[in-house]
Amino acid sequence: MIRGISLDGKKESTIITWTLKRLRNPVRVRIPLRQGGRDKAVACVKHDDTVKAGQIIARPADSFSTPLHASVSGKVITVGSFPHPLLDFCDAVEIIGDGKNETMPGIGSERHGWEALGRESLTELFRDSGLTSMDAAMLPLHVLMEDAAPRKIHTLVINACEPEPYVTSEHALMMSHPLEILKGAEILRKALGADKLVIALLEDKLQVAELFKSKIYFLKWNHVDVRVLPQVYPQGLDVPLVETLFGLKIKLPSEFQKGMYVQDQALALAKTFHGYGVHLQTAAAVYAIYEAVVLQKPFYERPVTVGGECVMEPKNLWLPMGLSLQDSFKGGRGLMREPGRVVMGGPMQGHEQETLETPIVKGTSAVLALPREVTEAPSAVACVHCGLCVEVCPSEISPVMITLAAENGLYEESAAWGAEDCLRCGNCTYVCPSKRPMASLIREAQKHLPE
Repeated sequence: MIRGISLDGKKESTIITWTLKRLRNPVRVRIPLRQGGRDKAVACVKHDDTVKAGQIIARPADSFSTPLHASVSGKVITVGSFPHPLLDFCDAVEIIGDGKNETMPGIGSERHGWEALGRESLTELFRDSGLTSMDAAMLPLHVLMEDAAPRKIHTLVINACEPEPYVTSEHALMMSHPLEILKGAEILRKALGADKLVIALLEDKLQVAELFKSKIYFLKWNHVDVRVLPQVYPQGLDVPLVETLFGLKIKLPSEFQKGMYVQDQALALAKTFHGYGVHLQTAAAVYAIYEAVVLQKPFYERPVTVGGECVMEPKNLWLPMGLSLQDSFKGGRGLMREPGRVVMGGPMQGHEQETLETPIVKGTSAVLALPREVTEAPSAVACVHCGLCVEVCPSEISPVMITLAAENGLYEESAAWGAEDCLRCGNCTYVCPSKRPMASLIREAQKHLPE
């Protein structure tokens, strides 16, 4: 069993209902021209242009990138620099919605002959639709397909675990659209040439597991396996998940620690999984594949958990790309008090945001407004050598020795204690009674790893 910790899920308030609703009339969106960092797009609209939802507003600048699509109908008012959740600031296209919710012709209608599309056609369609991995890395799907093409991928794994507290957007999506998710996964499995499909869930999703099993039974699919894993964090993160499912010990690539962008790090990890014949995607990503391939709908909105104790009415919503955090929280009837911390993603691995003007991007699974009593910790004190961080480390390294060495600039010593094997799960920071910034110290040590 994986070493880890039991977290308070704090998920109940957002899964009272599984209905994913859309905001009635989004007023304004600012869609960044760089979603994850390495990807780049060039605006092809200008001030005063009228656009419809699903219309291309930016074309890819290179072979790595994808086009971007308007997420609302309305008028372009600015192409300029705005806050970005990962890059501080970034050029973006700002659109004022007209309240008409008009989409491009054909969106929502079934594509003729989609069942006969082959790998190359699907890869091109994935790119044209702006599809990405829909996790924090937002890796363009066509890039992953191109890396997988020369390899033998035997298993497609749908990581539907959602191990972080508060986050339930995929839980709601799976309960609302199980058949569409299965069909999207099957499209991707065939495109990859994989023999088997595995859907991985944690124990808090037993009802989802039973729903999938019933659909699979009536579909008479014998190549699909639904696996329910123990609720021990960081089970559900990609590396522990693959190690558990296939009995492997993954050696993390050097780019995982030292890549310039999170996309470089994630691509290196995906290549490692491909080397073992495994491809991972999220449930939200395969649902987007279904919509793009079958319903001709490009990727311009996604399910997001709007939650945290400071939100008046936590819920899961369909949110358009580029919607500000301020307007996202309005979808949960607003904030009832000043948050101590606003996080995009989960509280363990998510990114703290300095401004509510930050926009939703393709990898935004949750936006959380957390109160001060949850986020404010006592000041850090000296390490008491309790060993708790060692006990809960899934990589079986010594966070205490790595961080003590890093504090004193002894980076070679940090490497000797296993800094390169850190998964960045945050367990050590969570359990530390001295409240030392363990995770950030380990990341600093990783920057100085020998080549």
